[in-house]
Amino acid sequence: MPLPYGQLGRTYIALNEYGKAVPVLRKLVELAPESVVPHFYLGVALLGSEDAAAAIPEFEIVVNKGLRWDQARFMLAKAYAQEGRSREAITECEMVIENNPNDYGALLLEGKLFALAKQPEAALPKLERAAALQPQMPEPRAYLANAFAQLGRETEAARERAAAKRLEVKERARAGN
Repeated sequence: MPLPYGQLGRTYIALNEYGKAVPVLRKLVELAPESVVPHFYLGVALLGSEDAAAAIPEFEIVVNKGLRWDQARFMLAKAYAQEGRSREAITECEMVIENNPNDYGALLLEGKLFALAKQPEAALPKLERAAALQPQMPEPRAYLANAFAQLGRETEAARERAAAKRLEVKERARAGN
């Protein structure tokens, strides 16, 4: 992999300057089309630039090489989800979770997708596990509240809404907002 392009592209990503990273990483892909790493980072930059549709083929190149690269699968799942391709996103999340049952991001994303699809029974175990793995995060609690409410379990829904609100306040305080 031509080192300067790779380093510059990853630096731009680290700085959240995705628009600057995209052309650098496109050049890297052009120079090393068979290498999966440039495709992965180009996908990350495109996803960060809110171009999930363009990111999908980059991540698909990586996962279709037969590598067990869970981060690439998770990023592909996120891109699918952003493009409204929930079933494909869930499939990718399931593959990540099969390899790593404690993958917070995949558990949360899959749980959210099930909750949004009005499938609370499927959402609950994923969201409960995500909440247990990252108890300081409000997002799994908010989606747990949604899933419990869908099931008519208002006591649990109220408990999770309160927990999510409490954690959001703590998160804002830590961030200084």
